[in-house]
Amino acid sequence: MRPVYDKATICQVLRHGEVFPFIGDSGTSPDWEPVLVEHVYYLMPQSNDACFMVHPHSRLVWEIHAAVLPESRKQSLRFMREAIQWVREHLPAKCLVAYVPQGNYRALALAKAVGGKITGFLPRSWQRDGSYVGQHMLTKEL
Repeated sequence: MRPVYDKATICQVLRHGEVFPFIGDSGTSPDWEPVLVEHVYYLMPQSNDACFMVHPHSRLVWEIHAAVLPESRKQSLRFMREAIQWVREHLPAKCLVAYVPQGNYRALALAKAVGGKITGFLPRSWQRDGSYVGQHMLTKEL
């Protein structure tokens, strides 16, 4: 796992047709591009078939987003563990937080598989195709 700063490489995963609908809500432009700024990390395995965006809420609390290409989903758990290990080794984070929209069962299962605990729920906080759904908030102590 390593940080990647090339927009085209990041977009190969995040704008993939079977990934993008699950990471952007109805207000996200199909031309979305990653914002390359200090303290926002796009972590990818050498194979470039997954991307984990990590950014701070505070010095100790960091949010993580996960995206894995369909053909590599069987490696999702390994990729997620590697991303978390990278965070432990390179950032001051003591807690990770993730928000998973209702109905995204794969993401919820992945977050739980690495020790994420549901610690909250945000009603009507994500929109898909004009419908509002809630998001589970998961946290993981590092």
